[in-house]
Amino acid sequence: MRRWLETGVLIGLLALFVLVAWLQAVALRADRSWLALQQRALGRIGPAWAGAHAAWRVNSWEQAGINSFQEGNLEAAMLHLEQAASLHSLSSGGYLALGDAYLQVGRQEDALAAWRVGLETSADPQLKSTLYERQWGAHRALGDYPAAIQDLRALVDLQPASPIWQYQLGLLLAVDQPQASLAYLVQSAEIDPGLADQVRTLEVAIQSSRLQADPDYTLLTVGRALASVGEWELAGVAFRRAALARPDYAEAWAFLGEVCQHPAEVDPAGWGCQAGKAQDPLLYLQHALELDERSFAALSLMALYWQRQGNYRQAVDYLRRAVQFYPQNSAVRADLGANLALLGEFEAAAHAYQQAVALSPLDPAYYRLLAGFSIRYEYRLDELALPAARRAVNLDPQDPASLDQMGEVLFLLRDFDTAERFLQRALLIDPRYPPAHLHLALVYLMRGESNRAREKLSFVVSLARDTPTGRQALRLLRNYFP
Repeated sequence: MRRWLETGVLIGLLALFVLVAWLQAVALRADRSWLALQQRALGRIGPAWAGAHAAWRVNSWEQAGINSFQEGNLEAAMLHLEQAASLHSLSSGGYLALGDAYLQVGRQEDALAAWRVGLETSADPQLKSTLYERQWGAHRALGDYPAAIQDLRALVDLQPASPIWQYQLGLLLAVDQPQASLAYLVQSAEIDPGLADQVRTLEVAIQSSRLQADPDYTLLTVGRALASVGEWELAGVAFRRAALARPDYAEAWAFLGEVCQHPAEVDPAGWGCQAGKAQDPLLYLQHALELDERSFAALSLMALYWQRQGNYRQAVDYLRRAVQFYPQNSAVRADLGANLALLGEFEAAAHAYQQAVALSPLDPAYYRLLAGFSIRYEYRLDELALPAARRAVNLDPQDPASLDQMGEVLFLLRDFDTAERFLQRALLIDPRYPPAHLHLALVYLMRGESNRAREKLSFVVSLARDTPTGRQALRLLRNYFP
């Protein structure tokens, strides 16, 4: 019985195995039939489908990278874009995005390498311009000025009507090749008259430096002009080169001390201005005075340093030394007056301003400084401000600043009608001169002409919102017309 049962089980298992084998064979034939159908279909479509599929996979890496970059996921962006680059199919725009991602994580050299490949593979002028702009910014940040100059030359070729690249190229060349810079600077001002003042300042400095055969003096002169138009980084380059070429050049060291007090415009890591030592600017200035105790630049800039620190007594000490060495200099006496006023020594301050006026009796600027001091502190308005402002107007009747100041003095003396006449004269010459509009609004307020006052104050805010004059007008609007 038992043997019969075992035999029955074996027969059943054998039948089951046969059934499974048959089912597998059927499935295999079905799979082979489906594979054959696929192959026949592919044969009809041709091999192009396979290439397109591969290209889609590569393009998907680039698109994924660009999407990640736009979402701010820089690590994923770099991973995807690098994968596409490894497959030799990253587009020029992809290299732009890859470089941008590198830059944002501080990999400047890798960014430059990516943008360089983008430039080599791009034929699109707009994209090439963008890539060169990126390179220029990175090269300048790294202090690689020769490379930055080459980037700007390419940008000028690509965008000849753009004044910004002409101007920037002129700025960089001003340090290395001053005469060559003039053509680009002048061209930038011709395209954009808004650059005319800066260009004129640089042009005068460069042309005047030609009168001296000393290249170190040229660097100093050009550096000062660059500083005066707010280009502190390049000014620092010029001053440093002058100081290194002539280590005993006190003025170059003094101006380096000034550059170091503008950290927002100059990279501290590149200049040793900060480096954990807040006194570094002072060290440059002290070194300049050790080289030459009579250096006008060093004495003036040392006084300015202490004035910024709020130590007006120290500033006065250095300015008095400058007066001792340069008794005929009006500017240093005016600076002395300003610092004495900050100490509250008004009589001594007035005397210093009056000496400045006496040394430059035909210059309305010093009369305005004297009048401005008297107005600011409301000190002896009848005796100081009124005659000084009147003299400034007589020396230059077409200067809106002098006419406006005369109106301000008369307003403080409560002669509102005469004040209005001078302020209107100022606005006839320059209808968009904000201080005159502000002072005219004050006249209207004092006369109770609220609507006219509000109109003037609103105009000043629209004209010069982010200036001291505009902010004062905004405060008045809020106080008088809440």
